[in-house]
This record gives sequence, C-alpha cells and structure tokens, in this order.
Amino acid sequence: MPTSSQKDADKNQGERATKRRRLSPLWAAIILLVLALIPLNIALSLALEPYGTQSELAWTDYRQAEDVDTLFIGTSASANALDPQAFDTVLGSHSYNLATPSQSLHESLTAIKAVSKDHNLKRVVMLLGYETMVIEPRFAYAVPFVQAKGLGERPLQAAVSMAELYTYDYYFTHACSLLGIFPWAYVHVDLTPSRITENVKNRLRYDVREASLAYARKYDPTWEYRGRGFGSYTDTLKASDMSEGITSASTEAPFSSENLKSLEQLCSWCHEQGIELYVFGAPYRPASVLVYGDQYPTRMEGLKEIIARHGAHFFDLNMLRPDILSLSLSDFRDTRHLSSNGAPKATELVAQYIGQLERGESIDSCFFGYDGASWQQWCNTIDFVDAVSYSSELVAGGGMEIVAKAYTGPNTPVEYRLDMHDPATGKWVTVQDWNDSPRFVLNDGSGHAHIRVYARAAGGQEDGDRYMEGTIVW
Repeated sequence: MPTSSQKDADKNQGERATKRRRLSPLWAAIILLVLALIPLNIALSLALEPYGTQSELAWTDYRQAEDVDTLFIGTSASANALDPQAFDTVLGSHSYNLATPSQSLHESLTAIKAVSKDHNLKRVVMLLGYETMVIEPRFAYAVPFVQAKGLGERPLQAAVSMAELYTYDYYFTHACSLLGIFPWAYVHVDLTPSRITENVKNRLRYDVREASLAYARKYDPTWEYRGRGFGSYTDTLKASDMSEGITSASTEAPFSSENLKSLEQLCSWCHEQGIELYVFGAPYRPASVLVYGDQYPTRMEGLKEIIARHGAHFFDLNMLRPDILSLSLSDFRDTRHLSSNGAPKATELVAQYIGQLERGESIDSCFFGYDGASWQQWCNTIDFVDAVSYSSELVAGGGMEIVAKAYTGPNTPVEYRLDMHDPATGKWVTVQDWNDSPRFVLNDGSGHAHIRVYARAAGGQEDGDRYMEGTIVW
C-alpha cells in the first residue's frame, strides 16, 4: 500500500504532466506560426527586396572574373571613381571594383576577405572621404551587399555571412535590429503596386545583370556600367549647384567611433595577410574641404596615423599641389563625387602613384601636409570662389539681414551680389550689385522673398555664377 509521501510524489508528477499537456497547444501554435511565417517571409522578400542592385551586379560579374590581383573597395567615392580599365592600363594589373554606395568598412573588409580566398590578392585600394568617417554604418545598405555576395556561395556559407551581420556592435543600436530576420521591412522598392509588380516580373524575366542594367536605363539613365564592377555617372556638376554640398556637410559631427574601430580592423587584417593597402583621401571640390575649417587637417591627420600604424599607405588627393591633378566642374558629378569625365584622370594618377611607391620611390613632395603652415599654403592656392552660402537674421525695426559666405582662400578678395525674383514678371532683379560687403538687408514690406546670393573673386567674371538660391520669410 503506497505511503503518503509516495502519493504526494505521484500527485506532483501528475500535476507536472498536466502542465506539460497544457503547454503543448501553445508550443504547437508557435511552431505553426513560425512555419507559416517562413514562406510568407520568402514571398515578401522576393516581392519587395530590390532585384538587380549595384551590389548584385558587381558580385555577379566578380564570379566571372578569371584573375583579380587588385581590389577597389569603399563607398560611392570609390564606386564612381576607380576605373579598373584605366588602372590596369597603367600598372598592367587585373583589378576589380567591389565598392558600393554607403558601403561600411565592415562590408569593405568582408569583400577583401572573400576576394583573398578566391585569388592571389596583391593590393587593395580605397578612396576614403571625410563624410564616410562621420556617417554611422547603415544596416540597410549592409544587407543587400552581403545578400549579393551570397549569390555565388553555397547556401550554408551564405547563411553564415548573413548571420555575421548580427554580430556587429552597431546593429543593436538601430531600430532595424527589431526586424533583423525581415530585411524586406527596411530594404525595399517603392511600396506601390506598379513597382512591386515590376520587381517581381524582373525576377522572373531577367538574370541579375540584365535586371540591373534595365533598372539603370529606366530609373538612373546617367549611370553607365563599364565592366569589372565599375559604373560611373555622365551628368556633371553645375556651378549653381555648388551650395548643396556645402549646406549638407556635417561640419560639427565627430568621426564615428565605430568607423574608426572598423578602419583599424581593416588595416590590421590586410597587414597580417601581406596585402598592400593604399588609401587615398577622396577628391572633393575645394569648398567641400574648406567648409570643415581646421577640423579637416586635424581629423585627416588622425586617419593617416591610424593607417600608417598598420603598415598601410595614405595620401589625400585634396592636398595635392597645384596643377598635378586639375579637375574642373565637368569632372565632378557633385561636390564629393567624380563624374565619368574625372574618374579616369583620378584613377590614372592613383595607379601612377602606387607604381612609384612599389618601386620604392617617394611621392610625399606631391602633397601638402596637415600641419598649420602647410594647411594655410593649401588654402592660399584657392584663388577663386568655389561656392557661396548665406545665413539670415531678423533685424531691429523689421526686415531681414542676409550674410553671405564665400568659400575661397584667405587672400582672395571677394565681391557679392543679391538678386530677387519678381513673381509678377518671372524675372530676376538685382537688388544690390557687386560690392565687397557680404551683408544685405531686405525690407520691402512683403515679408517674403526668393533670392540668389552671388559671390566671385573681385573683378572676376569666370566664377560669377556661383550662387545660392533660397526663400526667406520675415
């Protein structure tokens, strides 16, 4: 006959079994939900995630490359400027461009590691811009890059590559971490029936290469694909657009600690593997350098020290001495990116310098340094007005004071002019003609004006169309 303690044990065991039975329907529901979400997630990914991205095109063509001894990596600064054909003509190399817009240094290192496994990688080249170090890594750009890389990998390796994304420290500081397994939620085409339908049809109709080129023809017609991962833009910068790159500059933001850490890791890995790393400061228009003031040489000197500490090379194309690389407005697409005109010029010079370095020659004399005296010498070479911006402030008694700022060297005398748009005639009327004062006051009683603030080197006409346009209300 069972004792009371045995009865209690049997009772407890029965209660635990009952609880397990009660949990079973819940677990069954969870399993069914997960199983239902898997095909739904796949379907939404196929429908919404863009098909034929630049990353997919670059990685797809890479799988066909027979030999790669030089790899170009980085953001759009490298993607639009480093032309493999121009580079290989100078050095007799076999280069490939895996740079993509907003590519983080994490993804750059991912590309280097992948290519070094496939080929006898000799050197890596990157154009590194000031803004690249300011902007925090964007997970939404990392996902399509790694997914594109996975197109040519075995399923397990592709899954491992995707899983590695979720080990990045910066990932967990962004809201996208809440949707980590649903990338279509933040990497998607325009959420309109026509674009979704078009995206699905493209998957069914085209391979990746055809889809990418078809997309460019329809939505990005000034972009031309030149092969070996490289594409560039045929549209060029207009003088009247110069202010856009100035006003959008992050002049107060510090370099991202995540970017600095990633740069160290990239440099260190290349050094450990015996791969020569060449980093060049991405060429900007002068105004896009001057806008940062003395922060530019100070912070770029810091980057140079990090890169040199790991045995890599750094030279800033913005600090070139006059007439070594002459880039006009037509060589730029905007104030921080080269056009298809400027790309071969910059690439040939980069290749020439790398050749000299590999022959043991010094190229230091081609560049201004970052110390105070050298920085001032570089500033003094800007003897024209590259761009203009303005600020506005209400004045006592009514009206608006406008203060213009010209981006030029400290020894260049500047003249300013203010025009206002007349809505009645549709014409621009000069309110204050050329003079050396950057200050204007508007007080016509309307409280509203559409204006253009011009600046030019004193007595000059060539750069007289540098202006900033905007609307002010008081």
